[in-house]
Amino acid sequence: MTKVKKRIEKAIQNPKNLKFADLDKILKDEGFERRSSRSSGSHFFYRKGKLNIAIPYKRPFIKQIYVKQVLKLIGAI
Repeated sequence: MTKVKKRIEKAIQNPKNLKFADLDKILKDEGFERRSSRSSGSHFFYRKGKLNIAIPYKRPFIKQIYVKQVLKLIGAI
């Protein structure tokens, strides 16, 4: 199993305890480009073609709803 698949499996099994860095790597591995907000906000925006998603950066973990949205967006669930 590759590292990419392991990260996705980790996100599926435990979406409550996923760090921002792991979610960022999942999105980048799937081909999304990241940019931060224009006015030094707390959200990061990811884009791949016509697909867009905004993820708020909050430590230490990302909220479960955003993890599930990303997994649905990449077709993992």
